[in-house]
Amino acid sequence: MQEKAKVIRQSVIDMLVEAGSGHTAGSLDMADIFTYLYFHSLKHDPKNPKWEYRDRVILSNGHICPVLYSSMAHTGYFPIDQLKTLRKFGSHLQGHPDRNFLPALETSSGPLGSGLSQAVGMALADRIDFGNTSGKRFFCLMSDGELDEGNSWEAIMLAGKEKLNSLIAIVDRNRIQISGDTEDVMPLNSLANKWQAFNWQVVEIDGHDFVDIDKAIEIAKSNSIRPTVIIAKTIASKGIPEYEGKYEWHGKVPDRGHTSASLNADSEPVSTEKTNTDVTPLRSMRSGFGEGLILAANADKRVVALSADLAESTGILEFTKKFPDRYIEVGVAEQNLVTVASGLAAGGKIPFVSSYAIFSPGRNWEQIRTTICYNNQPVKIVSTHAGVNVGPDGGSHQALEDIALMRVLPNMVVISPCDAIEAKKAIIAIAKTKDPSYVRLVREKSPIITNEESSFVIGKAQIIFEHQVESNTKKVLHKILGEKNSVPMVGIIATGPIIYKALMIAKRLAEEGKNVSVMNISTIKPFDEDAVIKFAHKMGALVTCEEHQLYGGLGSVVAECLAAHFPVPIEFVAVRDKFGQSGKPEELLEHYGLGEKDIYNAVKRVLLRKG
Repeated sequence: MQEKAKVIRQSVIDMLVEAGSGHTAGSLDMADIFTYLYFHSLKHDPKNPKWEYRDRVILSNGHICPVLYSSMAHTGYFPIDQLKTLRKFGSHLQGHPDRNFLPALETSSGPLGSGLSQAVGMALADRIDFGNTSGKRFFCLMSDGELDEGNSWEAIMLAGKEKLNSLIAIVDRNRIQISGDTEDVMPLNSLANKWQAFNWQVVEIDGHDFVDIDKAIEIAKSNSIRPTVIIAKTIASKGIPEYEGKYEWHGKVPDRGHTSASLNADSEPVSTEKTNTDVTPLRSMRSGFGEGLILAANADKRVVALSADLAESTGILEFTKKFPDRYIEVGVAEQNLVTVASGLAAGGKIPFVSSYAIFSPGRNWEQIRTTICYNNQPVKIVSTHAGVNVGPDGGSHQALEDIALMRVLPNMVVISPCDAIEAKKAIIAIAKTKDPSYVRLVREKSPIITNEESSFVIGKAQIIFEHQVESNTKKVLHKILGEKNSVPMVGIIATGPIIYKALMIAKRLAEEGKNVSVMNISTIKPFDEDAVIKFAHKMGALVTCEEHQLYGGLGSVVAECLAAHFPVPIEFVAVRDKFGQSGKPEELLEHYGLGEKDIYNAVKRVLLRKG
């Protein structure tokens, strides 16, 4: 069994190195348990993955999917050579488990805290259909960090109440999460007592000792009166000594020097930073957020910040160092994140909460609605990693619905900056208002479009490119084209960093002799209706561009406005009712119709409609 585990670990390392991104620590430390399950304990048939009486494996902490994929491949679910496609565009092996791409999976996962609830539901369905006679077991693999989530404890309570003896939870107790040791981020000590209090049988083991693992699984299977949790004490990044136990390796990949079978090579982690060859400077919006937050905090001592285990990832690490007494770490608990912020606002503070857009507002929308907007509290929600540019992490982490979710909320201001400079200005601006506010930021570095002198006013649109063909040129073009009317005119309205692509197309259209203007809508709500109506009057045809679902985003706002005041032909460049997937950002932008060619084709279509 140990030799098999070594093979699984080696495959995990090879996959991560080939992908250039992913999660090392948990994928390696759970290799022994996955090896035991897939090679010894599970009732399953790789040739018939939907066999009715199979045991179910639900991976709640989906970021450690490399160890799941490796175990599945080495037991015959799919060819081993497919492992090298991890996190690549079109691969079955998405950055987080996705059953749309790999149907043999029991469920898709990614955001933490939901897996146990799904396992509870599966176990309940089985009991309804078969009583206790099917013989199935429902294994839910979890991280200790996701026990910060209230959702996890709701599932724990229900399973204990229902006495689901077919349910076996296995907690990876490696004591790390993104921001550090679990006991520093959000203490979990007395973990066994907590589970026992909710009527679970608890078995604590060494997660790398196959004798311990075997005994624990057998104890769990023999229990006929309640669910079992196995708390497996593991060493993060097990197998690479210099990485072991270090939280920094949660989401980094090993160096190619660690692809040898010894797992003992000595080298530095590989860099996945792309080299920019474009003359346009690139900068992360998250850096603009961080700078703006520090400036706001310097100007107003009421400014505080909260994060859900993502301070560094969202760009506020420097704030935590400069203002440690004004920073609150809530752990992996996004619902608590915004609700605590509401209380802070009620106490006279100006709270900024940071997370990924898929979690906030994705997970905590009701709390935002009720405790922030309904109470009209000046909480500032700043969410990063919006859009498909999140790339290899896959569809579970690509927020494409957040503008729609937030703009429907009364009192909520919604801002989507176009670059890092505008992001900084937006943060400073919302710190001075009494309104609930949402700022949407992307993960990838994006082109700098504005400058420090550029105007930014909440609720105001800006024309950032305008090309008018000179009158003499118009006459020549009319003669050549046989036109009686004016030179073709089109306006492009964009939000977020996709505006750079819009500018590139505008310049191309200008070279083709067309009148073209580009409008930057950085504030989705309140919407600058007057500016857009005047723009429509002037241009007569519009194209909207956004890295968001078609429904409910910028295009919807523009269409709603003009349908009521001045209808003109409009074409929409947006994601059309689809989830994302793993891949390089540019691959995904092209695939989902957000590339320069898509903007250009939309212009051609709208001009044909305009006539």
